[in-house]
Amino acid sequence: MAIRAFLTLFILAIFYSTVTGQVRTCEPCDTSKCPLASDKECLAGLTLDRCGCCQVCAQRESELCNHPDVPSSKQYEACGENLQCKCNYCAPELEQQRQELKEERQNERMQEIQMLYDEQRPWSEWSLSNNSCTQHTGHDIEQVRQLYSFCEQSLVEYCTNRKQQATSTDIPYLSPINLLSVTLWYLKHYHAERYIATELNFGRSTVNYFLSAVIDILYSCICPKLISLPDNMDDETTIHGPEQHHKLIVDSTFIAIHQPEDAEERKVYYHAKSPTNYGFKVQIACDFHHRIVHVSRCYPGSVHDITILRESGLLEHTQENVQIIGDKGYVGEQYVVTPKKKPRGGQLTTEDKDFNQSICSARAAIENINQRLKNYAILGSVYRGPYDDIDKITTIAHVVSALCNLQLCKHPIRSHRS
Repeated sequence: MAIRAFLTLFILAIFYSTVTGQVRTCEPCDTSKCPLASDKECLAGLTLDRCGCCQVCAQRESELCNHPDVPSSKQYEACGENLQCKCNYCAPELEQQRQELKEERQNERMQEIQMLYDEQRPWSEWSLSNNSCTQHTGHDIEQVRQLYSFCEQSLVEYCTNRKQQATSTDIPYLSPINLLSVTLWYLKHYHAERYIATELNFGRSTVNYFLSAVIDILYSCICPKLISLPDNMDDETTIHGPEQHHKLIVDSTFIAIHQPEDAEERKVYYHAKSPTNYGFKVQIACDFHHRIVHVSRCYPGSVHDITILRESGLLEHTQENVQIIGDKGYVGEQYVVTPKKKPRGGQLTTEDKDFNQSICSARAAIENINQRLKNYAILGSVYRGPYDDIDKITTIAHVVSALCNLQLCKHPIRSHRS
């Protein structure tokens, strides 16, 4: 009888320890005793062991795992990345669950950032009136908020990543809306980065970093929405110029730079119309709604207009009923309409003069648009950036053109032709 009772108690003790997961007990953590584990050996990645001490291989798909609701599973490790413990086994996470979790975390980050920076200047001051907002950013409050809606997600992600990378909690941050408004301020007035750093109490390198990042964000978020070629250029009902087949107007404009030190570079960047005699050249195209529909890459000032047009890709869209109006710098292409030249030793006919007058009248729109682009000091004054970084100035030219289009929607050049 005593032996039977002893055996019964022994079996019950083993059963209890198995059910409650106490077969393996946790000792005080000593990482020096931890086995070596690496990502190469662990196909499902690394995780902390059940005691939270050592890095061990995570469980792979279909392997037993540590489930909080199954006491006996505590002897197993956690599942690897993109796996979850279901019914004591590792199984792939559902894509919908991962997406919901991602959106939930993103919303939490957005709320945290907004709550933290609602009263942060300068936007808290500039947004008090349209006059103040326009004076600083070149756009009214409604337009700034529209721009923000285009790139909110990218700006929030940038802020979040910067916070995660920071090694100190004392580093100052700008909220997403402030990053946008300060960058617009920079593009509009082209203040020196040192001045902006002083105004915001930031380091100059910090200002340089976030201005470059936000300009890239604007390029990827607003340019595709605000600059695009018309889909219906060959439609007879599309608004056109002096003739029904006139669909676009092109012209180049310059961005002045300081005189290059190297003699060969001075030849390359020479541009007679620039106040410094040196600059970049960029081609702008608009339609007869007087909206910018295409912006070329930037080129050194000595590059000929017709070369820029040929390399821009615009000529691929031309045909008999889709032609482009340009000035005399574009003579030589079949579907580019330019003013008539006076014959040597002769005079233009009355018909030719009337034709030239109509072409010049149509071209007034693109000249007006190019002048509006110069209202942004980063393009209208002498560019101080590295002139050998064509990609950077091209990005800036596209962003400013998109911002100009936003202004043209609210302040058009003139009414549409009937």
